[in-house]
Amino acid sequence: PEHDLVLQITTPPQREAVEGYLADAAKQGEVERMREDREKTGVFTGAFVINPLNQEAVPVWVADYVLPGYGTGAVMGVPAHDRRDLEFAQKYDLPVRTVIHPLEVDQEQPAETAYAGPGRMVDSGAYSGLSSPEGTQAVAFDLARQGAGGWKIQYRMRDWLISRQRYWGTPIPILYCANCGEVPVPEDQLPVLLPEMSDFSPDGSGRSPLARVPGFVNTTCPECGGPAERETDTMGGFACSSWYFLRFTSPKETERPFDPQAITYWMPVDLYVGGAEHAVLHLLYARFWTMVLADEGLLPFREPFARLRNQGQLMGMDGVRMSKSRGNVITPDSIAASFGADALRIYEMFMAPFDQDVGWTQNGIQGSSRFLNRVWTLFQDSYAGSQAATQSDPDLERAMHQVVLDVTGRIDDFRLNTMVATLMEFTNLLGEHWRTGRWQTKTFHQALNVFLVLLAPSAPHLTEEIWHLTRHSDSIHQQPWPEASAELAAVNRVELPVQVNGRLRATIWLPVNAPVEEARAAAAADPKVHQFLQHARIERVYYVPDRVINFIVKTGV
Repeated sequence: PEHDLVLQITTPPQREAVEGYLADAAKQGEVERMREDREKTGVFTGAFVINPLNQEAVPVWVADYVLPGYGTGAVMGVPAHDRRDLEFAQKYDLPVRTVIHPLEVDQEQPAETAYAGPGRMVDSGAYSGLSSPEGTQAVAFDLARQGAGGWKIQYRMRDWLISRQRYWGTPIPILYCANCGEVPVPEDQLPVLLPEMSDFSPDGSGRSPLARVPGFVNTTCPECGGPAERETDTMGGFACSSWYFLRFTSPKETERPFDPQAITYWMPVDLYVGGAEHAVLHLLYARFWTMVLADEGLLPFREPFARLRNQGQLMGMDGVRMSKSRGNVITPDSIAASFGADALRIYEMFMAPFDQDVGWTQNGIQGSSRFLNRVWTLFQDSYAGSQAATQSDPDLERAMHQVVLDVTGRIDDFRLNTMVATLMEFTNLLGEHWRTGRWQTKTFHQALNVFLVLLAPSAPHLTEEIWHLTRHSDSIHQQPWPEASAELAAVNRVELPVQVNGRLRATIWLPVNAPVEEARAAAAADPKVHQFLQHARIERVYYVPDRVINFIVKTGV
């Protein structure tokens, strides 16, 4: 809204609407405009700009969530890959064009969610098929070559106001004396505690509710002994959340904020999991405080969190982010009452990659419930007989070691959706052994126990019940995590997905680490792939051994 070009490019039919929108936006503070949960609003200027890379006309809108200090204050919206832009596009019925496919997703990304992670570029002209980091570099290079853009790093540093005019918050330990000015509260009078108040709601004066408590406000200056008044503002919540993790290391410490020995043992935090909105303010402030304390010699590290993972956002059945104000929230209690807590847990992990936005559907949890029912039936039918068996099953043993390695690695990498998929596939394998009479082996019994322990973090209630029904006396959640041998899990052949322009067309079996020439020839010879290649020109072939091969083709040549 503040951009100098707004009124210059606005067309006459749109001027009244744009000027009204600018006036409304000017009344809002930046913090309000940055809120993730507020409804996105905007207005069309009537103007278009030309994309210098493909000469496409792009409409120019004004939106108050675009801030003047971000970049140049004029940004390209990418609704398929930015949650805020997607909400904006959905509200105003703007096109949503997918240009990045997730690396582990073979089909196109549904338009009702925004994928903001890495992947392969698609529908991007000459850049299609590149990884998103490669595409970023290529686009910037081409823009620089045309004199239409390039690379730039921009930092935004500004003062941070932490005072709030409200009761709930940490009192600021400053006194105001007519003779001595601002005076810190003496250390032997710390901490300053909030007084009891029956009514701490704002009174419209703009002052903190604490200003209405004379017994709190009026005090004595520790320097001259004259009358003084306490600061009545309190610290904002971000001030306290910027160091709470340090206090967690030694909550019973009474003389210091934290015990240095406990800090050395527990910190820095190994893994921080939270929403992407935390990275904008909370995590930034936490790093500020940690670095200041490190500069003062109070901390032996400068970064508080070693690893950060952002979870995706759950969208309602209307395709919009779940919110009580929108009335599209699905409560966990109602789902657990119908399907059980374990089915809900399984579905939430299985429905999408951990960091991807995803829409809620009732059909998905029904599939998770059916999976858990299959697990229950498998153990009811086969456990007792396999327990008494003595012979081995080398193929099942290899599969068991493979699933342990896969599940362990996927949990460590937060690939929880593919972790659940791996457990489902192993359940199918065990079920096939039971149906075909290959279940009466010592290996099958061992695989059942290993599978149950692997499933326990995802379905804690069902697995605990089965663990006791199968005559175990202790808790499944106290069992050691299964160990696997890479040597026993090794296979000679792998199933390789074959893609054409990023879309899955077939799978083929190849030797492990097959060279690109062999993989290309075998993939191109597959009938399901050949039909897409025979009347097309192959421009590039991307091959990741044992993972995927992707033909980038141009049709109609």
